[in-house]
Amino acid sequence: MNTVTINNTEYKLKYSVRAMMLFEAAAGKLFTLDTLSDQYLFFYCCILAGNKDTDLSFDKLLDFLDEDPSIFTIYTKFMTNELKRQAEFKGKDEKKGKEQGKN
Repeated sequence: MNTVTINNTEYKLKYSVRAMMLFEAAAGKLFTLDTLSDQYLFFYCCILAGNKDTDLSFDKLLDFLDEDPSIFTIYTKFMTNELKRQAEFKGKDEKKGKEQGKN
């Protein structure tokens, strides 16, 4: 699932370089997801990356999350799937590199 519905509006979630750069600009630090605050901020950045014309503010997102914590569950499932997908690509790249090194 790459979308989340917040206040009857569907938002595309996008895990991308843009989302990571938005995070770094907003957080004022290198991209890491060490704290709950980092996770919430990155969730917002994934929304911004997937919906460039949105008028959803971070403060409003937090209000909606307070009202309906299940929204964050959708984000955590999205992140789990994205990290699995990235691990698969990394594994394929490493396998490809080993095979090329045999020649």
